[in-house]
Amino acid sequence: MLMGRGMLNGIVPYRDLVDNKGLVIYALNALAQFIFPYKIFSTFGVWFMLFVFMFVSLVLVWKIAKLLGCKYPVLFQIIYMFLIFGLYRGGNRCEEYSTFFTVIAYYFAVKYIKAEGEKSIWKYGAIFGLTFALCFFVRPNNAFPICAMAIAITIMLISRKEFKNLFICIGAFLSSFLFVVLLIALYLYFNNALEDCINLTIIANLGYGAFNGDMFKIFSTRFMHWGLVYCGFSIFGGILQIIVSNKQSKDRALGLALIISGILSVYSYMMSGFDYVWYLLVGAVPAFVGFSIIVTYLFKKIQTDNTQLKKSVGIMYKIVFSVLFVMYCFYAVPSVKNVVKTTLDIPQSISQFAKNGGVSQRSVEINKLTSMIPDADRDSFYVVSQIPNWYIQSNLFPCKRIFICAYIYAFVSDELNNEFNDYFVTDSPKYILSDDKPLRDDIYPKYEKIASNSDMVLYKLKS
Repeated sequence: MLMGRGMLNGIVPYRDLVDNKGLVIYALNALAQFIFPYKIFSTFGVWFMLFVFMFVSLVLVWKIAKLLGCKYPVLFQIIYMFLIFGLYRGGNRCEEYSTFFTVIAYYFAVKYIKAEGEKSIWKYGAIFGLTFALCFFVRPNNAFPICAMAIAITIMLISRKEFKNLFICIGAFLSSFLFVVLLIALYLYFNNALEDCINLTIIANLGYGAFNGDMFKIFSTRFMHWGLVYCGFSIFGGILQIIVSNKQSKDRALGLALIISGILSVYSYMMSGFDYVWYLLVGAVPAFVGFSIIVTYLFKKIQTDNTQLKKSVGIMYKIVFSVLFVMYCFYAVPSVKNVVKTTLDIPQSISQFAKNGGVSQRSVEINKLTSMIPDADRDSFYVVSQIPNWYIQSNLFPCKRIFICAYIYAFVSDELNNEFNDYFVTDSPKYILSDDKPLRDDIYPKYEKIASNSDMVLYKLKS
């Protein structure tokens, strides 16, 4: 939200207002706050947009269930909500936007796979390219499920020798993808922010785990155990789809996509380096599709089992499915409990929110610090932070530069980290609002501490 407000105030992302998320999420936040101005509706515009995204997602989930032959699609909407219920943390996360784009891509993928004699294949390629680009420029790791679907459909078209459709699909994919890339690249290039964007949003996001030094340590966390269950739903559903489909059936592409998506999801979780449960949201889409295939298959077998062999196969799938389901419940329950607890606290939060005039208590405390800065010195005011979220509704504008999640610079390279710190040496801003001393030790002696709260410290340049 802060980046979106910054764009509305004429501040350029990655140059003056620095974070490691993609430009798409900032543009969407800017759009929501432009339609519902910040001073009037506070966060309402963003939450309303996310509500619309969730509503559309549930409609598409209903359609996906119908295409997969599910007899009661409303039940599968409930299953989808059950899969993602414990993964939300406060809203407006990158993964929520990427999940919406992924649901769109998977709906059109399933529609294409289930359709016979489809003549307008170009539109599917264009939609895959567009949704892939939007996910990539929210957070690159989030594009893996759509990438998996694109790979599977490409393999299917080659195996069926549909080379004309293959070239049309690839051309449409690249055209829509490059269109988004070109728009973003031109905006950043002419604002001298392209290199910073590449370092912070692509290089950093694709290597959290590697930068931390041990990509495999994530396996010891509850986050990864839960993620492996999601991958199990996706891969097991994909294998089942391939087994029950004819060799020449396009349905096999869906199965292959789910298997590839499950494998890439594990790699994505390893690269994330942090056990944030919302990182699992995008992988919940192929997990839902795999889950739906399993449930639909088991339901049909219950109705049609006539032979001992079929019964044996059915029992095996029921056992594996039951194990995955129990594992999911085991790892989801703690997060679900947290969501329930947060929900029960909502009345008190709303009361405090209204009392503060539509902003959080945390932001009220931050605004007390920023109010101490004279208007004449606002063009020499820097903000730097290691931790996110405190700034969501804070009154930080106007200011010269804001650096969020400053630890990212050290992740990318020592050279970039030194370049980031040199801003404070060469510019010598009159005021710095900072947390936990994220800058080099040689910078702080030039400043005096004039005020603080539990989150931040306000420093002033010594005379």
